[in-house]
Amino acid sequence: MDHLLGCLPRGSNPIFRERTTHDCSCCRQFIKGVGGIVTLDKEGNFQTVWDVELEGPYGVVAEAMAEFVRCGSIDRIYRSREPGYGVEKNYETVEGSPSITWHHFHCKVPKRLITDNVGEEQASTQLPSRCWAAAWKS
Repeated sequence: MDHLLGCLPRGSNPIFRERTTHDCSCCRQFIKGVGGIVTLDKEGNFQTVWDVELEGPYGVVAEAMAEFVRCGSIDRIYRSREPGYGVEKNYETVEGSPSITWHHFHCKVPKRLITDNVGEEQASTQLPSRCWAAAWKS
């Protein structure tokens, strides 16, 4: 999360109450759960979850996060107990103020990657020709 926050262009992450506007538990959950995921093809090419077209400061962040993940190494097959990470948006209502809509990083995990036996499956599975795997900075 620290790397993501550091990638935001100057002035695009102001302090809101106690923390910066982009420092939230929903996005932190997304980054911890899937921020280091890559897909591999038969030729060894990979794509990160950050290889997307986004506008404004989020495009800058996506490019920097993709580069950060590419600098890592693959250490295991990706499996999850969770059906998804983050939330699309939530709302905050403070009496006497207009409602605030907060938008977040979020995704659904493909059903084929969800299991109750995460560690067991990661230990017994060889990397197939196309897979999801976790990449972490060396």
